[in-house]
Amino acid sequence: MNMTLEKIYLTPNQEKVIKDKYMRGDKTVEELFNRVSFSIALSEVIYDDSASQEIFKGVNYELINYNYNGINSKLLLLHKNLIESSKREENLQKFINNLINFYEKNPPLKEKVDNIKMEFYNMMARFEFLPNSPTLMNAGKELGQLSACYVIPVEDSMEGISKALSAQSIIQKSGGGTGFSFGRIRPKGDVVKKTNGVASGALSFMQLFDKMTDVVKQGGTRRGANMGILPYWHPEIEEFITLKSKPGVMENFNLSVAIDDKFMKAVEENQDIDLINPRTKEAVSKLNAKKLFNKLVESAWVTGDPGIIFIDRINNTNSNPTPHIGQIEATNPCVCEDTWVITQTGPLQVKDVIGKPIMIGLNGKFYETTQDGFFSTGEKTLFRITTKMGYELKVTKDHPIRSAEKLTRYKTHQTWKKVEELKIGERIVLSNNRGICWKGEGKLEEGYLLGLLIGDGTIKEEGGVISVWGDGEGSKSQIYYAQNAAKLLPHRKDFRGFTAVPERKEYRLKMASIKELAQRYDIISENKVITEKIEKTGYEFYQGFIRGIFDADGTVIWNLKKGISVRLWQRNLNNLKIIQRMLLRMGMVSQIYKFRKKEGDKLMPDGKKGYRYYHVREGHELVISRDNIEIFTQKIGFGNVEKQSKLNKLLNSYRRKLNRERFVDEIERIEYCGKEKVYDVCVPEVNAFDANGFYVHNCGEQPLLGWESCNLGSINLSKFVEGELMKGKMNWERLEKTLHTAVRFLDNVIEINNYPLPEIEYIAKSNRKIGLGVMGWAETCVKMGVRYDSEEGIKKAKEVMKFIQEKAFEASEKLARERGCFFNWKGSIYDKESKYFRGKSAHIRNASRTTIAPTGTISIAAGLQGSGIEPFFAIAYVRYTAKALEAIKNGRPPDLKDSFYEINPLFKTIAEEYNYFGLSKEELWKKIEENHKAIRGIEVIPKKIQDIFPTAHDVNYEYHIKVQAAFQEYVDNAVSKTINLPNSAKAEDVKNSYLLSYKLGCKGITVYRDGCKDFQVLNINQKADKAKKKKPTTFGVSSEYYQIQTGYGPLHIHINFTEENGPFQVFTNLPPLGTEISGLTALVGILLSKYLENNGDPVRILKHLNSIKGDRPFGFGENRVNSIPHAIAIALRNHLKKRKMITDDDINGQKLQLWEASKAQYCPKCYSSNISFESGCSGPTCHDCGYSECS
Repeated sequence: MNMTLEKIYLTPNQEKVIKDKYMRGDKTVEELFNRVSFSIALSEVIYDDSASQEIFKGVNYELINYNYNGINSKLLLLHKNLIESSKREENLQKFINNLINFYEKNPPLKEKVDNIKMEFYNMMARFEFLPNSPTLMNAGKELGQLSACYVIPVEDSMEGISKALSAQSIIQKSGGGTGFSFGRIRPKGDVVKKTNGVASGALSFMQLFDKMTDVVKQGGTRRGANMGILPYWHPEIEEFITLKSKPGVMENFNLSVAIDDKFMKAVEENQDIDLINPRTKEAVSKLNAKKLFNKLVESAWVTGDPGIIFIDRINNTNSNPTPHIGQIEATNPCVCEDTWVITQTGPLQVKDVIGKPIMIGLNGKFYETTQDGFFSTGEKTLFRITTKMGYELKVTKDHPIRSAEKLTRYKTHQTWKKVEELKIGERIVLSNNRGICWKGEGKLEEGYLLGLLIGDGTIKEEGGVISVWGDGEGSKSQIYYAQNAAKLLPHRKDFRGFTAVPERKEYRLKMASIKELAQRYDIISENKVITEKIEKTGYEFYQGFIRGIFDADGTVIWNLKKGISVRLWQRNLNNLKIIQRMLLRMGMVSQIYKFRKKEGDKLMPDGKKGYRYYHVREGHELVISRDNIEIFTQKIGFGNVEKQSKLNKLLNSYRRKLNRERFVDEIERIEYCGKEKVYDVCVPEVNAFDANGFYVHNCGEQPLLGWESCNLGSINLSKFVEGELMKGKMNWERLEKTLHTAVRFLDNVIEINNYPLPEIEYIAKSNRKIGLGVMGWAETCVKMGVRYDSEEGIKKAKEVMKFIQEKAFEASEKLARERGCFFNWKGSIYDKESKYFRGKSAHIRNASRTTIAPTGTISIAAGLQGSGIEPFFAIAYVRYTAKALEAIKNGRPPDLKDSFYEINPLFKTIAEEYNYFGLSKEELWKKIEENHKAIRGIEVIPKKIQDIFPTAHDVNYEYHIKVQAAFQEYVDNAVSKTINLPNSAKAEDVKNSYLLSYKLGCKGITVYRDGCKDFQVLNINQKADKAKKKKPTTFGVSSEYYQIQTGYGPLHIHINFTEENGPFQVFTNLPPLGTEISGLTALVGILLSKYLENNGDPVRILKHLNSIKGDRPFGFGENRVNSIPHAIAIALRNHLKKRKMITDDDINGQKLQLWEASKAQYCPKCYSSNISFESGCSGPTCHDCGYSECS
């Protein structure tokens, strides 16, 4: 292999940042990357078969051998029993010297290491991958600390706190960042038994850790960032939330509140939460969850802190693959393998979907599970819940079930309760699936025939026989439908359909193909049992089958006491239970009455509009009542016209609405039913699913592992897009190869790293977690011609990250075959013998593999304008000469001749191709700079180009969160992303951001509202006073008329406008006049007119009008009108579109929130305005010089 170092070409900005940040005695960037690649490749010596005891000569070490997958593996510890940090550093350096000596003396080994070193070097030299900053700074250097961040446990004792402070100082001295959870520390005012004193509280100790960062200078290498977390249930939580509103407090910390699903449900239902003393584990007071949440939102809006993390989601995927070694605060709720769920391909049992990602149904919608689908959680004791109506479910005692605490006329007040907390008579919530539909096997006609067969048929040797009784119109219609359905089956040319049996007033349809159809669905006996195959069919088959069985055995009943009901009689109780589940999946609740009919003679309809006595056997009855009957009529109905006619007459004669179904049932009994294998699933968006019709929670473990570290690296995605600009394609083959090399690189880092403490070394080498992430997503989107903030962009993000996740897993499996699994593999989620096994058995090298970390500095080093998965922060902006900088520092505006424009390289290329869109270069750059450094909204630039160059300010917060959630779906650990909001954003926008991130399954969120953080940079006010729009006279006024159909009738809308100022009056009319709703509608128009006359922005008001839902929506799908305000919004946006005040994208909801920059902000180091606020850091990140307080 050619060992000549590939020449590296840098832009001036890259060169400046790399020299400033990473070159420690390296003369060139080639020397820098050679130093790093050799240092990391040196780990190969440890695993080579030729390695001998010589590498351990004079070294303090412990070697633990183990074998989990047929590969002899070793856990090598170098820090054990070495208390002083200087001794640990000396010991590591001795070991590295031994590795180098052994490498030099063994030519075959040397060649192998050199080849791998060149793979590492080329990968970095081409900027296809870069490791985190500590690795670039310290690999091959005396400091040798290669990890970016560490988790330090803080115990509730002076000894524990002192140990954590000591650990922080040692870690930050070596350039690492630290994260702390302060939830274990007892609250202020609590007792201290040893001294009979009073505790000062968690917040007072937090400030010690903050000051420690000031004290430790870290040798000028890298300022330490800190993350402080407090759980919402801690008694000091309110003071914690507002801690950073005080000047000078916790300046070296980013703060986050740890919340969970329980808290979010309490917020939703306006309930109180318990504040718990972590020392006693007892509740000391209560606090309203909504009030606390609003306080959190308000603080984040004002100061940018705190962020939130969803602590119960951290473990829902692969974030904690080793729960057996971490603290588990809750266990997995579980269901058994024969539990039924609804999927988009039809109802299935858990046993059918183990280890498979699915779309799972709940309350009329489908939600995506994580990649693992249902996973095993071992063997556990189960309890069967049976409800008054007859629904059943087997679950573990700790499984949360959605329960109805209180029913009012219009609302069901719901909460979660574990099975062990439920009592007989308590109400639980059923899944309302009236809005759901699914695909699947079987046709309506096939279902109808089998429904008739189960109800009134037999299976004989020569074929299946369906019987219809009587001569009335109902029987004739039944025969007609059955005969037409049978013609779709294979039949003889002389097929005559039903034949009469006169003495019995019976008509029979006998066909071999009916028997074959029955056998296809496993109906093979005289008992005519409804089988699993029938229950797993498609929606159309369901409609036909249920209609058929109700035609055969169903009745329509009315009496004065109970009103209308549709009933079905069956001897087989299990058949009724299955039909009950089938009806519920289609949105109909029913009740089963066991042994409703005793054997004997009973007066029943004779099919001739009269009654006679029939002998009936003992049986059971299913009853459909309330407004479920209307749903039955709409979705199923009778084929038997007499039954349907009777039902229609009764419904039409009913003077009031049928009672509304509340989808609530009562618990009749809870029984122990032994041990079984059990399973769980993660549904990130709702954390719940429909199980046998019950509304149940999904899994919720909360591991808290201390002393873990993260060594990170990022793939530069833009380097793998090939082809014409804006039409490029991802080179998956080349990306896969780089992923395998990067995983090997990061695994090697683990062995050669200088860990600050023995505890950190042990956990890092036992779990071997790596954090492979991505950067350059903004550039990647441009090269592929994909809009960042679009559904196509979201889809592409998922596609790319899914590929990376899968290939990183494969690379880790490949390494395990070479080097062995991670030490803590036994008992992990990948060990099928473990109680934590999740259905995916694998021997892998690294417990977790993917993380998307902040990449501010390494992104600039890689020549990127977009950090991590963030959009661009600027497309064009002003840079200054030294003379201009001096003027700015002294508070004077710089001369124009002392400034120049910095342009996004990709946009510059496109602008050149388009001849600067008819402008001069300088005119175009100035136009962009004055447009908040963005190109969206500049008319001369084609829309397709505007679309693919969004800045952070252009992207609506919803798409910021959607992008984060898209990547999070295929990432083991967390995703770093900043949700940018304009300065004009309201606290409500922050609240909505939090709620959306919770809904979409994010593991945490950081919101930054422009201008909300105070920092020591120069601000030049550029805000111009807005000229108030003058109310026009009648001269020059035009008008447009719209008529929109609503649930209350036609709405008439007149919009008055001028070409210069746009709309200024809206008149709204809803006939008939004189009604309350008509008056309120007119009032909306008056208020809207006043808003517009007083300089109100018509674009901004659209989102508010759009969001209002009414009680009488009209239409379906895209044509649906939700309310009268929504109808006004439709007219207004059509008007604005005609006047070209908004684009199609604005209409689709991409940008109904305008960006306002209140001030220009500058980097305190180089005074560039190309800065952003990322990942919760309290200071700016500069995209020119790489300055950041947190990296």
